[in-house]
Amino acid sequence: ISLGAFRICFGLLLLAYYGSLGPSWDYYYAPDGMLSLKATNAPRPAVSVFRWTENAVPVRVFWWAGLAAAAGFALGWRTRAWAAVLFVLHTSMMNTNREIIIGEDIVTRLLLFYSLFAPLGAALSVDAWLGRRAAGPGAPAPPRPTVWAVRLMQINIAMVYLCNVPYRLIEEPSWRDGTAIYYTLVGTGYSRWPWPELLYGPRGEVLSAIATYTTLAVEGLFPIAVWFRRTRMYALAAVTLLHVGIAFAIDTLLFFQLTMICSFWLFVPPEATRRWVRGLGRLIVKRTVKETPATPPFASRTDPGEADTVRPGDSAP
Repeated sequence: ISLGAFRICFGLLLLAYYGSLGPSWDYYYAPDGMLSLKATNAPRPAVSVFRWTENAVPVRVFWWAGLAAAAGFALGWRTRAWAAVLFVLHTSMMNTNREIIIGEDIVTRLLLFYSLFAPLGAALSVDAWLGRRAAGPGAPAPPRPTVWAVRLMQINIAMVYLCNVPYRLIEEPSWRDGTAIYYTLVGTGYSRWPWPELLYGPRGEVLSAIATYTTLAVEGLFPIAVWFRRTRMYALAAVTLLHVGIAFAIDTLLFFQLTMICSFWLFVPPEATRRWVRGLGRLIVKRTVKETPATPPFASRTDPGEADTVRPGDSAP
């Protein structure tokens, strides 16, 4: 069930992602757009549906295909087929315009590749519902799906943090001296942190150092603590709060932060997801019942004013 929750969140995120690309789609990927394939001597992408169908299919068609694929993937209908469409489309986007590739594109393509093999449609999906309906009541439970692709996704997500911390400490001195958060929130044009004055002066130096080293600690401990049952949920909570904070403070990294948060569903134990889903269901039912006005008792069709009226032909009391 955790895989189903991951698929729904990831699919909805991809749907929003393609929706946000709508106004700029032709500018980014059309042959006469930002990087004209005809006007430059840059090598043409080898794997790109935009190249394969150039001058035959309008680029806008693939935007609509991305929206449809993301919706089908989120619903869990023909899950692997839509995952294949999304993977080929995302690979084409990255190969066509390398000038706009950022971390979220690499992580998204990685997750889509493993989604081709992972049993993402086994729960909370139209595929699972259709399978149960076709099997009929009393049918034996389907065999347990293999999860090697899920394990590889987990390992790759953990490796993101395992490699990120040493790189920061070696390549960027600000992470060693505790000023990285200060420069990120105050010294860049991408920050939307509303209280920069908190990082000024001696007090700001202390706060920046605490935030910097806390970030390193969370990212460094996550790829270790997430594999142990006792520490897994604490590690997931800490790294989720970290990404929520980054999404709030930095203007251009929203989709990357949400992609990483979606990937954490891969680590959540199924029993925890079931408990949360049931709790959410009870909350929705409770609120629905509370907001529904109470139905008055069934009233007699006879007007109360006529209750004591003797009609013609009736016997007197």
